[in-house]
Amino acid sequence: FWLMVEAGDVDWASHANNIDTCIGAVKSGDAAFRAVVDWIERHDAWNDAVVIVTSDHGHLFVLTEPEAFAGQPR
Repeated sequence: FWLMVEAGDVDWASHANNIDTCIGAVKSGDAAFRAVVDWIERHDAWNDAVVIVTSDHGHLFVLTEPEAFAGQPR
């Protein structure tokens, strides 16, 4: 079988500059990953499992005035 875990709330929280919800979303993603790893370990299935973790992008505190940071060191 295969399982896909998607957490859109981290994206929504980031666009809204909501740090509390963003942190909660990341923590729930960590918990979901831990649950997958725990299941694989309980079933001694590492030789038969493939775990892929990916992201489309990351951001927090979307800049509404990016020109304010022009010329700043990166």
